[in-house]
Parts: sequence; structure tokens; C-alpha cells
Amino acid sequence: MKFNLIYENVMKDITQSEKLLTEGIMKKLGSAIAAGTLAATAAIAPMNAEAAPVKDNHQVETQNATQFINYATQLIKQFEGSVKDSKGNYIVYDDADLKHRWDGKQDINKFIKSCRGKATIGYGETASNIVKKGRISEAEANQLLQKNIISLNNKLANKFGKAYSDLNIVQKSVLISFYYNLGINFKAPKMEANLRAGKLKEAAHEFLDCDNITVDGVKKKSPGLTKRRQIEYKLFIK
Repeated sequence: MKFNLIYENVMKDITQSEKLLTEGIMKKLGSAIAAGTLAATAAIAPMNAEAAPVKDNHQVETQNATQFINYATQLIKQFEGSVKDSKGNYIVYDDADLKHRWDGKQDINKFIKSCRGKATIGYGETASNIVKKGRISEAEANQLLQKNIISLNNKLANKFGKAYSDLNIVQKSVLISFYYNLGINFKAPKMEANLRAGKLKEAAHEFLDCDNITVDGVKKKSPGLTKRRQIEYKLFIK
């Protein structure tokens, strides 16, 4: 599926100045996130400052939108667990226990009910209509992730207005990662207030408190989420 037409309609808040996210900046980001997420930046082809000049504003916007989607996609992929079958297709699993996964034979509804956490498929997809498929391809998993990124971008633009549109590609991607993990309706009043006030370091610091998961109805700290929040914090303030 090609996203060029979607980019034109939903990524208008990505500014022309962000075409200056060059190889040098990407290298600095690579240092900031260290070994844990180095692949997230390395996997993205940087926009070389000496490349052929852009012909028009439309082309600039499309290039920035593409770079934004690619960065957000690779960032989220670093965090989201996934389970594949022997044929390389993604299968449903319990996000509270990666070893608890659908065997392809069990009634899918029964498996979903047996999960201690959330029944999940692909890159953190939990939508019921998708999970109930039991199995999806690599292409579908990528399309779902990119579709969710575009949707979250629009929702965050509506939620925070200029405070969001003024962020750079990396900061927007971090916020998308944050809400992709916790849900757009997640309440973080201190973070939201600081973001709207332009206090970005203070807003990022609030990420660090959002590292709980619910298992069997009980909230507890998750080492995986603690690490994710720390990386998101470092990326956002850099």
C-alpha cells in the first residue's frame, strides 16, 4: 500500500524546516539512544544536505512526511514485541506472557479470554477485529502500524495544537510512541500541561512515571516499560 496520498492530507503540520534533519543530526540521535535503539536511527536513510535540490514545496512536504513515518515506524518497532509462526506470519500472543501464544488450532476467542494481559498481534496491535484474525502477514503488520501512526499524528495535533506542530520529527515520533503504548486517552495531566506551556524537558520527565502494566488486575512496574520511557525521555530532550 502506498501512503503518498495519505501523507499529503494528514501530515501538513510537518514543517519545511525539518528537511534539515541531516545525517549529522541522526548520528547525534544514535549516540543519545545508545545500543538499545541504535537500529531505530540506522535503519532510516538520512536526508543528505548535498542531495539534489528540492524542486517545489509539495516535494519537500512529501519527503518530510515520508521521513517522519519511517522514523516513527522504526522507533515503535524497537519497543513492540511480536511473535511469528514458522512461515513468518504474525500470530496472536499474550502481552503479559510472550510464551502464551495462539497455536493456530485453538478457538481464537477462547485464546483471547485466556490471556492474562492483552491479546496482541503484529507490532502491538490490540484492535479486536484484527486480533481475532489470529494470524496476519508482515505486510499487513506494517500497514497497520503506519495507519496507526498517521491516526495518532492527527489526534495529537488536535489534542495539543501548536504545541505539537512546533515539535520536530523526533519529538513527534516519541509522543506517538508514548500514546501508541498507553492509548490516546491516557491521562498524564502534568506532562500535558508542561507540553502546552512549551516546557519540553519538564514534559519529558513525566514520561518516566508512566511505566506500569496491569496483570491479573494488578498494576506493577514493568522493567521493559521503564527502559522504554527512559529512551523516549532521552530522545525527546535531545
